[in-house]
Order: sequence, then C-alpha cells, then structure tokens
Amino acid sequence: MNQPFRVGITRDNLKPDGRPIFDESAFDILREAGIEYEFLPVHEPELSPETASRYDALAVMLAKVTRRTVSGPDRRLRLVARFGVGYDTVDVPACTDNGVVLAITPDGVRRPIATAVITFMLMLAQKVPTKDRLVREGRWHERLHHFGTGLSGRTLGSIGVGNIGAEVFRLAAPFGMRHIACDPFVTQHAVRPLGVTLVDMDTLFRESDFLAVNCPLTASTRRLVDESRFALMKPSAYFISRRITSGSRTNASTPLRHPSSARAATSLPAGCRATS
Repeated sequence: MNQPFRVGITRDNLKPDGRPIFDESAFDILREAGIEYEFLPVHEPELSPETASRYDALAVMLAKVTRRTVSGPDRRLRLVARFGVGYDTVDVPACTDNGVVLAITPDGVRRPIATAVITFMLMLAQKVPTKDRLVREGRWHERLHHFGTGLSGRTLGSIGVGNIGAEVFRLAAPFGMRHIACDPFVTQHAVRPLGVTLVDMDTLFRESDFLAVNCPLTASTRRLVDESRFALMKPSAYFISRRITSGSRTNASTPLRHPSSARAATSLPAGCRATS
C-alpha cells in the first residue's frame, strides 16, 4: 500500500503564539490534493537525516539543508521548498547528488522585498528615524534642523536587476529619480524599459544617493561589498541591505568606519539608522 505524500514544515514558519506566519488558507491546497502536512515537532537549525526520513517534502524558511540532511540511508525526502529566494542555507550540490528537487518562491517575495526597499528609501529621504527619536525624546522643536533630502533628481542604484531589483525600479518610477545598476547577467537592452542605465560597480557606488543590494547571496557575491567600496560613496548617500541579500561585510551592528562613508540602513527597523 502506497504511503500518502507527507510534507514537513519547519517551525520557524510559526509565530510566537503558534500560528503560521502565512495565511492558513494555503493549507487548503494540500488538503484538496490529499497531502498530509505538519509542523516539525522541534526547531532544527540544521535539518537532520531523521527528519528527511519522515517526509517526502520539506517546506523550509531558515533551517539549513546540508549534505548530512539528504544523505541518510533511510531518506524519504524528494523535495525541498524554500519560502523565499536564495540558496545560501541549502547545499545545492548535495541535493543534486541525491536526487532531491529544490524549489524557491520568487513571486512570493518580489513585491514584499521591493516594497521594503522603497519603504527604507522613503524613510531615509525624509529622515523619519531621526524625527521618530525627536518625538520620543520630547525634542520635536528641533525638527527644522533635520530636513529630508527628497527623491526628485536623486540617483537610485541597485546591485542586481533581477526579479526583485526590477520591481524596485518599477515601484520607484513615479519619484523622478535617475536609475543605475550593476548586473553582469542582464543587458542594457533588457533594462531599458525600466529606465535603468547599467554601470560598473565602482561607478554605482560613487554616483548612487540610495544604493540597495538586490542580488542573492552566493559564492560569487559573498564579500562583494567591503569598506573599500563604501569609501567610494558620497557622505550623504544611503546603503540599503536586507538580510536575504547579505553580500556585504557589514551587519546591523557594524558602523561604516571610513571617514567619508555613507549612512547604512539595515533590514531591521531598530537598526535603520545613520552612522557617519
């Protein structure tokens, strides 16, 4: 008798109150297809061979899928589906070697991530983090000391013009900005409808007023951004990085130490601050 297809969902897809982070109507698709599913009984930073032996598919957020995960003698696992994009938490060659299919969800994150980048840009252009502190500290009378930069005529740059990068430029179209990007995998012809001019990496860092990282973390993009690149930026510029595309050597707690370095915005609201 054939076993029913079973899906295991990692526990980092649950909120603190035990509810899924996504709309539970998504489960209707599985129910209608007669697919069994459950959240893993415990949180596993690295998925074990035992877990891979219990499920046909694993729906994964941040848990690591390693060679050890997919190489167990009793492996049942045939599919790993990541919520999001990027493969930095998955051993892709190990999946290939063991016949495990790997899937991502580019359409699920394109608009949310691009919207987040635009949100940061708007907040920084109007100095919202600074003004928020003035309100909370009872210093609103100082607000006139902190005029924003505005967006019209400013330069928006992107490292990458793929699924998310292209969406960022589409959303930014009404703001009257100049659009530039660096991406070795696209042509000028392909990005022309977005109003984007392709430039080399150093030019991108020198000329951007707002520079966002919109490429996946891979072996070729890891350490792509370092202090020498930050040193090229205008003192007034902002660097916007989300964890999903962490190709830089900085993080939420790392200031940009070069005397002429730009201000940094991270993907966490508490870390959305200027450092100079």
